[in-house]
Amino acid sequence: MKITLPRVSYLALILFGCWANQANAQTDATPQERLDFDIKYLASDELEGREPGTKGIELAADYIIDTWKEFNVPGGAENGGYRQDFEVNMGTVTDKEKTGLKFTGGGEDMIVELDSQFQPMMTGGSGKIENAKLVFAGYGITADDENYDDFKDLDCEGKVVVVIRMEPQQKNPNSVFAGTENSSHASISRKLQLAKDAGAVGLILVNDGVRVADSETDELAQPSQFGRVDETIPFFHVKREVMDKLLAKAPLTSPPGEKLDSLDAIEATIDGNLEPISQELEGVTVNGSTEFSRKSVVTSNIVGVVEGEGPNADETIIIGGHYDHLGYGGYGSNAPGRREVHNGADDNATGTAGLVELARRFANADKKPGRRLVFIAFSGEERGLLGSFHYVEQDPLYPLDKTVAMVNYDMIGRLRDAKLTIFGAGTGDNFGEICDNANTDGLDLNKVPSASAGSDHMAFARKDIPVMFLHTGLTNIYHTPEDDYETLNIEGANRVVDYTERLLRGLADAETRPKFVRIENNRRRTRRPSYLGVRLDYEADERGPRIEEAPDGAPAAAAGLKAGDVVLTIAGEEVNDAAELTALLTKNRPGSSIDIVIMRGDKEMTVKVELARTPRRSRDADKKGKSKGNPKSKSNDNKKDG
Repeated sequence: MKITLPRVSYLALILFGCWANQANAQTDATPQERLDFDIKYLASDELEGREPGTKGIELAADYIIDTWKEFNVPGGAENGGYRQDFEVNMGTVTDKEKTGLKFTGGGEDMIVELDSQFQPMMTGGSGKIENAKLVFAGYGITADDENYDDFKDLDCEGKVVVVIRMEPQQKNPNSVFAGTENSSHASISRKLQLAKDAGAVGLILVNDGVRVADSETDELAQPSQFGRVDETIPFFHVKREVMDKLLAKAPLTSPPGEKLDSLDAIEATIDGNLEPISQELEGVTVNGSTEFSRKSVVTSNIVGVVEGEGPNADETIIIGGHYDHLGYGGYGSNAPGRREVHNGADDNATGTAGLVELARRFANADKKPGRRLVFIAFSGEERGLLGSFHYVEQDPLYPLDKTVAMVNYDMIGRLRDAKLTIFGAGTGDNFGEICDNANTDGLDLNKVPSASAGSDHMAFARKDIPVMFLHTGLTNIYHTPEDDYETLNIEGANRVVDYTERLLRGLADAETRPKFVRIENNRRRTRRPSYLGVRLDYEADERGPRIEEAPDGAPAAAAGLKAGDVVLTIAGEEVNDAAELTALLTKNRPGSSIDIVIMRGDKEMTVKVELARTPRRSRDADKKGKSKGNPKSKSNDNKKDG
């Protein structure tokens, strides 16, 4: 989808005659038309998935602020501003200014383009290669039992080694390499270690022809796909077209003397006789560099306020909804390996637009609410509810003891059969009555007492503040590039906003504030659950979540878990992604001893871990996914190759 909307203000639209100006700053556009316009822009490709630290999320922030200014919604942050800044750790990233790859052969330079033609692999670490010779080492396999050795008699000292992914004869059921299954020789980490042991100063990996034919694309792995920084040797994943250009200039020679000037020809020859073809590419040299570093970015919660009037005007109701999403995928995506813009139309352009619209309505209403309404578009939600936790733990702009309720929007764009779920409907003693009184539109309310579903309301529930989380349900396009504007029910989203307007009136004008009711499930899920103590890789691994860091002193490190380990099962249950890991930890109480099955390199291991209680300052660990009833992310079959 490609939707590019001009950044025109509502006032400009009014001046052009689209919407007629009225005394209360509203327009002749219907609320649904306003909502539709806002969602379209927030979910457009122009905003590039609204990842923290990007131009796209800043455009979204500016849009929210500009809209509120035009509709007389005052800033609710410090000194009347709209931004509440905080820092987000984005993990290890590629330093694109210091990463590059160039081949020289036949007197010509071939500069390879980052992202489109090659990716640096984090498992190789940062490093530099200068004028190194290039050698081809087949599939990068040494297999004594199979009488096959790509490195035999090959001089790799001080050179860069090129290897093909996987192993020979993949389609041959009688192959010595486990037939059509993958043997341990397909392991990326093993290929890398063999190249290093042979004295190589760098490794270049190209996809095998079978993979490319089956997928109809020569897709590059993402930098962290084969593990985080191990500081071995610089490691590049390069497209086959690049190697084919080099082979055309410097072909290999088969034992009978035939010239092999393409990867297809080389693979066919090796598959035919299962004999390595390993040799130097005559006259070709390599210059390259890889640089990885930890990255933190500053992002902002966007805050507007509508002051109340009456005896309860000093009390606050927070209305929230996160406006960040996943950018171009990677961390959090349910489409592993796809680096396309994830527009997050439902998650959470719909909730953000609903938040913007509610602020417009209350700021321009004839009657002020009985309590202060503070509207917060949270950032960093997809990274572990960071914006909302920053608000309650570090910088509550309004006293928490005077904050009587929090109402949260997250995914309100797919109303089906008029069914609206309200998580946390039992956390306030009068919530049931207020919810029902607001339902004059005949919605089918699914009132879930606990606030266990994972979104920004959970930070407030931890502080014993009654919460309600409004949600219209998941679909199989959750956290994928397919979550686009065209899939939404805009009329349904507007019904949810209309309902919430009545709900907020009931909350704001009630004579007494709601009393917090502790729901057992809610307490267990929001108050320091079981703690493993790992930081997970932001990129998907087809076998399960990969551990990026296991800090000293945490249960994981004490049990021997290490960076690079891939978690397969927890207490006998399969783990496909970070969200499932988090959910399974909550099912096991602090102090319990559980078996965790991992892959370390090409070896499967079982580790016994004694879980602890979550420390108050470790919310970013073990929280790399959501639990909104999150469906399993799509995963590939459990192949040993990364």
